[in-house]
Amino acid sequence: MVERFARSLAAGCLVGVVVQEALWTGLGMLDPAGSLNRALVSGPQQGSIWGPLLAAWLTGGFAAALMATLVGRSRWSGYGAGALMSLSAWCLCRLAWPESGALSAVAATPLLGAALGTGIALRVLMGDETRRARPSVVTLRGLFP
Repeated sequence: MVERFARSLAAGCLVGVVVQEALWTGLGMLDPAGSLNRALVSGPQQGSIWGPLLAAWLTGGFAAALMATLVGRSRWSGYGAGALMSLSAWCLCRLAWPESGALSAVAATPLLGAALGTGIALRVLMGDETRRARPSVVTLRGLFP
């Protein structure tokens, strides 16, 4: 049980980070010139960083929770992956802007994506169980000619 939970967290966080980095790269924020680092150092007053940063955190939390819930087959796996993604976002806020304590509340954005990803994954898992036919005389009749 604990092993499945740990594997689901690892898989979820790996997928979440890859999706987040891919989105940053797609939006042109990650490049060899280090434009994301410059934007983070310039501070939270730069308005152009908030849209892509929050979008990346939201989609990263969504992907992490979706994968963790599907692998772990538990809502707690999805919530745990979202919490880990949110913790990393909070650490980024605290390291990049240590003087802005209230600003760290935006680091909860991955939790919003995680709630959505967990909900969708649970619906997929529940739908999978309802499609399975229970063994009965009717279902076995088709197996034997």
